Amino acid sequence: MPRGMKRKGSRIKLAGLSLLSVLATIAFTIAVDRLGGLVLQGNSGFVFAPHSVVTYSTSEFQFEARINELGFRGEAVSEKRRRYRIVALGDSYTYGWGVNTGDTWPKRVEENLRQQGLDAEVFNLGQPNIHPKQYSEIAQRAIPVLKPDLILVALNQGEDLAQTMLESSAALSYRILSSVKSGIKATYPTILSFRRRPGSTAEVMGATVAWKDQAQEFVESLGPEERRRFDRLDDDIRTMFLKGDLNPALVPLAFRYSNAMANTLQLDEPAVRQSIQQIGFYLRKIKTSAEEYGGKLIAVSLPNGFFVSRKQMETYARIGFVVNPANITTSAMDEALNSAAEQAGIYLLKVTEQFREASERQTLFFEFDGHYTPEGQRLFAESITASVASQLAGSGPR
Repeated sequence: MPRGMKRKGSRIKLAGLSLLSVLATIAFTIAVDRLGGLVLQGNSGFVFAPHSVVTYSTSEFQFEARINELGFRGEAVSEKRRRYRIVALGDSYTYGWGVNTGDTWPKRVEENLRQQGLDAEVFNLGQPNIHPKQYSEIAQRAIPVLKPDLILVALNQGEDLAQTMLESSAALSYRILSSVKSGIKATYPTILSFRRRPGSTAEVMGATVAWKDQAQEFVESLGPEERRRFDRLDDDIRTMFLKGDLNPALVPLAFRYSNAMANTLQLDEPAVRQSIQQIGFYLRKIKTSAEEYGGKLIAVSLPNGFFVSRKQMETYARIGFVVNPANITTSAMDEALNSAAEQAGIYLLKVTEQFREASERQTLFFEFDGHYTPEGQRLFAESITASVASQLAGSGPR
């Protein structure tokens, strides 16, 4: 055999051996990951790592969050199922950021229903910093296990639409990175979940502790013009931000997306229409899962301070967001969510006017943080309890 052909054959053989080595290594690491999954099975929850106990503290509130054995906020799930079971999906307003468990609206609804003689339990599957896409993902994990009679999806006025719009308009590089990360996660689910479990104690415990460092990092990243803009911020806002006493996401959001909430009211804009359709798609997925296990789904338009409280609008303006006095009279945010609900073939409950009226005489929102106070949580629960009870009327024991 000619020498050249021998060398070529050797290179092919070497390449083949290298490929086999790489494939064997990948197969081994996947096997290790799956084995780890068997060892850790049952340790990952629907939303958070089970049995976490964390405390948050700012100048506006202090609260404790206990995560149960299934990985969501609340007490342990009793082995004896009550007559009616309800699952609440939503973001930090549903989770109850700033308030103790007993003051969250899902817990308040549960108490209200029991006072009316309905033997109900309400499970709080809310999670901070998520939007309808993640609501759907949590639902896919939880509904087959919990088999609820009713699922309540609390759609945050403006915020859920704004986040969906921002996600849809992400740069190509971000989408590519997300695809790569999704591929890795599909291949190595256990390793990644062990490395960074959503809502794990270690991750959440440092939330408020790390706010000061995050604020400093943001300031150091500013260019000259942005730094001058930061220096012109309201003194109280700037001081709270630098001290780590203000949610570190608020000021950066106002700097980079000051029009985000205002843009959600432009219902004729293609980006808004597209995002409404996306929310409708996620609601349909939840509805399909609910019906598969005999449950119903309704959505609620959760009132946001941008649209129901003059005082909150003033604070958001101080932080740097674009606000408009007309926000207090518009119904565009409810119309957007109603369109999404109609696409999914479900009912949208609206309680905006109750909040607008009550905000004139009650403190429904933490002034700087923006989330519901215990009074706000209570009002939301009271506003929806009658409708929830009527939805349960047609449900039998499971």
